[in-house]
Amino acid sequence: RMAMIRQHNYRYRLTRPGGGYIASASSVKIEGEIVLAASAKQPKHPVSVPVGVDVPGFDNWRLDLEPSQGWGVRWKAPLIAMVVILSVIVPVLLYLVLASRRRQELLLRAL
Repeated sequence: RMAMIRQHNYRYRLTRPGGGYIASASSVKIEGEIVLAASAKQPKHPVSVPVGVDVPGFDNWRLDLEPSQGWGVRWKAPLIAMVVILSVIVPVLLYLVLASRRRQELLLRAL
């Protein structure tokens, strides 16, 4: 399953919260969180899921997962660009309409 996560280009981190022993036959106990596997880039805003494992003493794992591009939507940048472009076009068109009306008004007064 970790191969699928890597294949889909997710940022991930598999940990054992609360510390414990590195291996079942190990006498070295680690305090805090044990990182079992992780991607090169750590997830910034992950979804955390408890992972059940059928190994005594190792059943409390957590998988933090996030898409490599983050959770943002893809249409955000084009939407911002469109708003900026429209904020320039609308005032220019309004100016042209008002200038045309003013010119027509001046022409009618000249008659």
